[in-house]
Amino acid sequence: MRSDDGVGGPGSLSKRHATLVAGEATRNALALMPYCFITSALVGPIICLAGPDSTHRLYGLLLALCNAAVCILGLCYGLWRSRRRANARGASLADLRRDRAAVVAFSAACGLVWFWIPVLLFPGAGANGRLMIACTCAGMICTSLALVAVPLAQRALALPLIAGFFLALVLTGERQLVALGTLLVIYGLFVVGAAKQLERLFLRYRRLRYEFLDQTSTVQLLLGHPETGHGSLLWETGADGCLLNVNERLATALGVRRSQLEGLPLPTLLMASAEDDAHARLTACLADRVAFRNLAGPVGIAASPDRSVSGITAGSFPPTPGPEVPRTWSFTGRPVFEGGGEFAGFRGVATDITQTREAARRASHRTRHDSLTGLLNRYGFSDRLRLALHALGRNGTPFALLIVDLDDFSAVNEAYGYGTGDRILKTMAARLRSACDATAILARHGGDQFMILVEAADVDIVDDLSRRLLASLAEPVLVGDERVVCSASIGVCLAPLAGDTIDSLLEAADLALARARRDGGQSVCFYEPRLRLLVEEQRSLLADLRRAVARHAFGVEYQPIVDTQTLALRGFEALLRWHRPGYGPVPPDRFIRVAEEAGLICELGAWVLEQACREAVSWPSRVRVAVNVSVSQLESPGFARQVASILSKVGLEPSRLELEITESIFMDANASSFGVLESLRELGVGIALDDFGCGFSSLGFLRGFSFSKLKMDTTFVREMGIDRRAHAVVSAIVNLAAELGVAVTAEGVETPQQLSILRQMGCTQAQGFLFSRPMQPAAIPPLLDQIGGEMALSPAPDAVLGEPPETQPGARFSFGAGRGDGTDPAG
Repeated sequence: MRSDDGVGGPGSLSKRHATLVAGEATRNALALMPYCFITSALVGPIICLAGPDSTHRLYGLLLALCNAAVCILGLCYGLWRSRRRANARGASLADLRRDRAAVVAFSAACGLVWFWIPVLLFPGAGANGRLMIACTCAGMICTSLALVAVPLAQRALALPLIAGFFLALVLTGERQLVALGTLLVIYGLFVVGAAKQLERLFLRYRRLRYEFLDQTSTVQLLLGHPETGHGSLLWETGADGCLLNVNERLATALGVRRSQLEGLPLPTLLMASAEDDAHARLTACLADRVAFRNLAGPVGIAASPDRSVSGITAGSFPPTPGPEVPRTWSFTGRPVFEGGGEFAGFRGVATDITQTREAARRASHRTRHDSLTGLLNRYGFSDRLRLALHALGRNGTPFALLIVDLDDFSAVNEAYGYGTGDRILKTMAARLRSACDATAILARHGGDQFMILVEAADVDIVDDLSRRLLASLAEPVLVGDERVVCSASIGVCLAPLAGDTIDSLLEAADLALARARRDGGQSVCFYEPRLRLLVEEQRSLLADLRRAVARHAFGVEYQPIVDTQTLALRGFEALLRWHRPGYGPVPPDRFIRVAEEAGLICELGAWVLEQACREAVSWPSRVRVAVNVSVSQLESPGFARQVASILSKVGLEPSRLELEITESIFMDANASSFGVLESLRELGVGIALDDFGCGFSSLGFLRGFSFSKLKMDTTFVREMGIDRRAHAVVSAIVNLAAELGVAVTAEGVETPQQLSILRQMGCTQAQGFLFSRPMQPAAIPPLLDQIGGEMALSPAPDAVLGEPPETQPGARFSFGAGRGDGTDPAG
């Protein structure tokens, strides 16, 4: 639709705007038509009955009736259409055309009646009647301006009236009246011309108003769409959801011509896929006439099921940033309801968010994955675990959760550096991937701990997988020219048996892992409900142990160490005891390990050391006291000064104190620990290597540090009479000590036969139940008085022991794993 605005040059209206303007003009005409017809209905009878003489009153009556009939019908139609518009949301294009035609038809009918009024009534009227008819016709011509919104209706009313009145004046033959008719025609044509100009101004105003409304709506839409910018593309649809008024930028961005997009359903711009429901949601929003925001999906034109897309083939559009990565657009739109509330379509913006979406995907990947191994991190794994729990609730699908922890990996980091440790972790992660099938979900939970989620798994499947994982992880890793072996412990829990929440499952797997570690590592442990009871018991034990350490609620017993050749008393080993209130004696191997894990061992060890030194002051000067020391104590700041302070405080000669360390020092301690040992030796304190031959010892350390004594593990002593290999080991240790010039003590001597063998080999010292069980401090003075100046103990069990060894509850102060030997049945 085109119209000249008469002001700014030719103006054109879009199809949608033309429809809106036509609808508003028709509504305005319908709104003003009653006033025009009421005026006609009121003045018509007056002029028809009062204007003509008696001979023409019959014509007047008929014309008045016709005029009244036309006006009443017009009024009724206008009222009916007004009520219909009030009850309906909007009017269709057909309704607008019908209303426009009705306005024109009623206006033409009214104009036709007014054409005959002057023609039939003016010739027979008197001077006053003619004046009345002339004035009324002039007024009705002006009344037609009420229909200026529909120019055809205005002309249909005004032009017949002008023509009829001019004809009536001409038929009189009077020169003045003909001149008056000519003037009336001039004025009437002026009114028609003015109406034409008013129509143009009306069209221009409406066009500018709708353009302003469009711009306002677009600005609001852009302000409400934070991702829009210079790359945003405006789009518009009609009431049928098809694109209208496609701009060049949109067509260029899609790589097609504007004509190809005109009339294309908007949802066809998005590719429909099972993974992305943006296409379906956009279709539903258009059908329901509701606003939508940030509907994002891959862009691609495809033919609609009920229509073909001319010139466009599916898959040929649009250009993509990569061979397999389609561009992603975000659509935001709102429905447009015009004037009377009729739905006019949608208007909105489209934004290419491919780079934003890809950046968000990369950021999400970094957030959910471990940067070192590429596996999921704990946050990403929690999401997958949550999905598995949802599947468990919906379908009852069981799954298994495994926690894999590398044993003593901190020692690897300290020995080889964190860079090497990271490379080993990457290798371990790769091994885990290769050992699991494609359905398993792997994650690095932090540090040297990994987690695995296995769906639809039972005990046999998980046990087989765990064994494969242990075997794979135990394979050596080549670091330079050295082969590093890393073992692992695995805790397993099965859902829903172990729980149905993330926290309960993680706790169950942690409990199983802790049990696997306590079993020595390189093992698998499945969660059992009793593990929770063990943990509660462990917590209770720790709480009581903390209170005991704070109150020094422990006891120290002492076991004699004798010369194997003369049975002379050489010293005592201090052994820690704890009588737990309400439970009785607690095995040392149990509470010592808990003290180590809880960080209480340094405080506890210092108390034992002071108690033993204080007790030893009252013994003969030739009798020494041996106290076990842990690696944690050696690594604590100022341990050498602490020992010196205790010796000075109680007044004990340093040479009478012997500190026993286990072979684990060669694995656990750092270089500073050996510096502490050297400081203690320079102080005059003896350093004994305990449990020699059963752990991690190296002959190279014996060459680098001068120990004052080697203590053989009780296992070799117990079996040397029945096992040729154990006999050979004991003999080798005794010979090694002789070559190094240090004493050697055999622990766990229980029979005279064992003592005889040790004497023959040349072992220097022994301790065990053959000589005495651990005794209370109060029992030591009577013992010293009994043996007198010879300081010799009798090996006769009846005279010394008083009761069989197996009934003795003695416990030695040990910082390693417990062992049941003759020296200390509990540890």
